[in-house]
Amino acid sequence: MDKTKGELLQEELMMKPVNGTSRLSDEALDKAEDFSVGYKKFMDAAKIEIEAVKEAIALLEKNGYHPFERGKKYQPGERFYYNNRGKSLIFGTMGKRPIEKGVKIPVSYTHLTLPTT
Repeated sequence: MDKTKGELLQEELMMKPVNGTSRLSDEALDKAEDFSVGYKKFMDAAKIEIEAVKEAIALLEKNGYHPFERGKKYQPGERFYYNNRGKSLIFGTMGKRPIEKGVKIPVSYTHLTLPTT
């Protein structure tokens, strides 16, 4: 059956959705899958903010971070975190340049909202 003028125009003008994974190499797909497994495990364990902080601290400590100590002089490259009452977390790595030369402060804010019904 021949296509109508409208169907031909639709094919010409409308976007044709393509799954992004079709453009990735097998290596990139495997890397994404490996990441997603760990991400899903984290999200399963961290359903509320207190659990998220607890899980994040475990990951930070596994990667060489230590609790922040007020008044301590940190050396370049030292890693630290501050647990704010079990509800939020700040972590960082001490830089090599003097603070007077500037700082880099990447910020991420996550808010968990769970359905109440």
